[in-house]
Amino acid sequence: GEASAAAQGARAARDSRNAPKMLRRGGNLRRALVFVTLILCAVYPARATWIERSVGSTQDWLSVASSTDGVYLAAGVWSGGIWTSDDSGVSWTERTPDDSPKVWQSIASSSDGSKIAAVVNGGSIWTSVDYGVTWTKREPELKDGIWNKWYSIASSSDGVHLAAVIYDGSIHTSADGGVSWTMRYPSGSWYARWMSIASSADGARLATLHNGGYVWTSANYGADWTRRDAAGFRQWTGIASSDDGAKLAAVVEGGNIWTSEDYGETWTERAFADAISWRAVASSADGSRLAAFADGGSVWTSDDSGATWVEVTVTGTSGSFAAIASSNDGTKLAAVFDGGNVWTFDANCYASADPTKDGSDGTFYCVNGGDVSGVVGSCVCDDCDAGFGGANCATPLGTWTGDTSIDSSKDWTSIASSSSGARLAAVVDGGHVWISEHSGTNWYQLTSTGDAKAWRSIASSSDGSKLVAVVLGGNIWTTANYGIAWTERFPSASVENWHAVASSGDGANLVAVVLGGNIWTSDDYGVSWTERTIADGPQNWEHVASSKDGSTIFAVVYGGHVWTSADYGATWDLLVPSHDGSTAQNWHAIACSSDGSKVAAVVDGGNIWTNTEAGWNDWVERTAGGSTQAWRSIASSDYGTRLVAVVSDGYVYTSADSGATWSAAASMNAEPWVSVASSSDGTKLAAVERFVFVYDANCYASEDPTKDGS
Repeated sequence: GEASAAAQGARAARDSRNAPKMLRRGGNLRRALVFVTLILCAVYPARATWIERSVGSTQDWLSVASSTDGVYLAAGVWSGGIWTSDDSGVSWTERTPDDSPKVWQSIASSSDGSKIAAVVNGGSIWTSVDYGVTWTKREPELKDGIWNKWYSIASSSDGVHLAAVIYDGSIHTSADGGVSWTMRYPSGSWYARWMSIASSADGARLATLHNGGYVWTSANYGADWTRRDAAGFRQWTGIASSDDGAKLAAVVEGGNIWTSEDYGETWTERAFADAISWRAVASSADGSRLAAFADGGSVWTSDDSGATWVEVTVTGTSGSFAAIASSNDGTKLAAVFDGGNVWTFDANCYASADPTKDGSDGTFYCVNGGDVSGVVGSCVCDDCDAGFGGANCATPLGTWTGDTSIDSSKDWTSIASSSSGARLAAVVDGGHVWISEHSGTNWYQLTSTGDAKAWRSIASSSDGSKLVAVVLGGNIWTTANYGIAWTERFPSASVENWHAVASSGDGANLVAVVLGGNIWTSDDYGVSWTERTIADGPQNWEHVASSKDGSTIFAVVYGGHVWTSADYGATWDLLVPSHDGSTAQNWHAIACSSDGSKVAAVVDGGNIWTNTEAGWNDWVERTAGGSTQAWRSIASSDYGTRLVAVVSDGYVYTSADSGATWSAAASMNAEPWVSVASSSDGTKLAAVERFVFVYDANCYASEDPTKDGS
C-alpha cells in the first residue's frame, strides 16, 4: 500500500521537470527528503564529543525528533520503520505502525516525548500518544488533484496542535492531536511546493515557506496567513522558530540564511563568502542558538541569533548528514545519517552568561568567553581568560569600571601601570600628570611639573615609584618618589617633539623617541641621555617598548618599520613584519614580554602582529574584530601570554594565548580609546579615552589543583 505508493511517488518526483533542483540533483529523492525535521530543535554546543549508536545495521535515516530534556528520541528511516529511545539514544526499539516499511519523511515530538507525529511521503500522517508504542493512522482530506507528498510536520509542546505541509499541495492543521484536520489555503498559494513548517510552543504561531516562493506566517493556528515579502521570492528549503514564534531563521538553496526577530515582519540576510545550498535550519527555544546544514554535510552554528556563524563538523561518521534534533537547552543532541547510524551528544557542562554559575548544576560562567567541558558538578573553562572563582570572589568577575569623577573634557594621551596594577599614572595633552594609588579608585592631579603641557607619553617602574614622561615640543620629566617631586631633563640642546617613552623594571634604563627625529637612551634614571641613530636616519617614531632589564628595546615608525636593539639601544636592527617583507605600515604601538622574547604590535588601519621566538622576522598577522581597524595601543603581561589592545572609536580586545585569538570586552562600548596598560600578570588593566577605565579579573584560572580562589 503506502510503501508501493511512496516508491511510485519517488520515481515521479525524480523524473518531474517541475521538481525543484534539490529533488533533481543526482536523481535521488531520498536526499531531498531529509531536510525537514530540524524545525523545532536547538543548536548544539561548539565543543562536541559524539558517540555513535549502533541501531541494528547502518540504515538510510531520514528524520529525528527529541523531547525537551533530550531523553526521549524518535527517528525515521527511508523505506523502513520508526525507532524510539527512552535513554538519550543509548538503546533503541524498532516500531512498525502497520508492519510495512514507509518513507518516514518528517517527525515531531511533544515536549515530554509522549506524543509523536510523523508523515509519510506518498502516504498518511501517523500519531502516537504512548512514546511510539502504538500508532494511529490519520488521513486528512486532500484537495482534488493533490498527491499525498507529505513533506514536513511540526508540533506544539503539548502535542495537541499539529501542522503539516504537502509538497505541490496545501497546508493542514489539527487542534486535537491529529484526530481531525483542516485544509488551509494561504491567499494565492493554496497549491505550492511547501518545503518546511515550524511552530511556536503553543502552536498558535506557524511559519512555512515554499521552494520558488515566499515565507508565510500565521498567528492564529493557521486560520489566516500573511505573506512576508520582506524576505523575498527565493528557493527556500527550511525554516525554524523560537518557542514564542518571534525569532525565525530560514535557509535558501544556493543562497544565504535569513533571520527575523519580529515574527517575520522584517528580515536580515546573513551573507556567507559563497552561495551555499542550504537544506535546513534549527533553533533553540529562545532563538539565540541556530544550526544549519547544506549539501556536503557541513554544519554551521550560531549563538547570537544568526549574526555570526561557525562551521562545525562531526568526525568519524559514515553516510551523509540527514537530520539533527536537540533538547530544549541544546545540551543533548541526536543526529542521523543517510547510510549510517545514529549519533548522540551530551554536553553535561555548558556555558552560561550568569557570572554566579560555578558548574555545580552543569552551567558554568567563563570570563571573556571560552568553551566549557567536564561533567555536572565539576565544569571547567577552556580557551578563555578565566573561569568562575566560586564563593571566594567577593566582587563580580572581570569587571571594567569607569571613573567619571574626572570631567570628560580631558585629552588623555597615555597611561602606565605598576606591576601589581595598584599604582597608575596618566597624562593629558594640554594638561597635567594624574596618578592613582588604588588601581584607579581615586585619582590625583599633580601640579609639581608647573603649567599645563602637551604631555605625550608616560612610563612606570615595576613598583610605581619611578615615572618618566615626555612632552611634545618640550623636554623629559622624571620622578623617583611616586610623582611627589619632578625633575625636568634636557637631553637635547633644544626642545624636541618627544612622542613615546619606556622604562626598565627598576626605572634605571629609559628610552624615548622623537617624532621626526632619533632615539634617546639613559642608564641613570634619566639624569643623562645618549642620542641613538639608525641606518635610515631620523624617523617618525611612534612608540617604544622595553624588556624588564632594559637591554631589549623595540621601536615602531608610523609609515615605516619595526626596529629592535639587544644592547640597551647602542645598535639597532630592522624587523619587517609585513606582507611582502618590505612594505612600510602605519605602526602605532608595540609591547613585549618582560624578557623581550614575545612581541606584539598594532597598525593604524591594519591588524595586530605577533612574534613568539620563532625567529625575529617570523611574524604572524592577527585579525581581531573581523577586519582591519584603527588600532591605537597595546600592552602585555610579563610572560607575553595575556595581551590587551584598543581601537580608536572601537573596542577593547584581550587575548590569553599570546595573540593567537582575541575577544572584545563584552561590557565595554565603542569609544575613542587612545592608550592601555597592564599589570604584570595581565589581570588588572587600565585604559583611557574621555574617562579612565580600569579592569580587575579578581579570579582567574590556575593549573594548580590546590587553588581554591582564596
